[in-house]
Amino acid sequence: MLAGGLRRHAHGWQSLRRERYAGVGVRWLARCDVPDLDVLPARYPQLRDCDFRAGLELRRMHFGLWLGSWAVRAGLLRSLRPWARHLLALSEHWGTPARTWA
Repeated sequence: MLAGGLRRHAHGWQSLRRERYAGVGVRWLARCDVPDLDVLPARYPQLRDCDFRAGLELRRMHFGLWLGSWAVRAGLLRSLRPWARHLLALSEHWGTPARTWA
């Protein structure tokens, strides 16, 4: 993330924030590492702040991922990548099928 013109380290899927969106309702968001965090400050040198957050539709999935991110951060797990298939299956079971973007 970029704060006050300085690059700051931020942990992925941490720093929860609750936002309300008209027509959608409340969504929980957490910080994510995306290429935009490098591209935008390079393209716009006058940019002082840049933060990217994302959220999952189902709160239980979002908070599960948030808890998993703490397990990685604490060193209990090296990565959540080995769990990806299981998490996808759980998501589909709970009613949010994975979408293929073309």
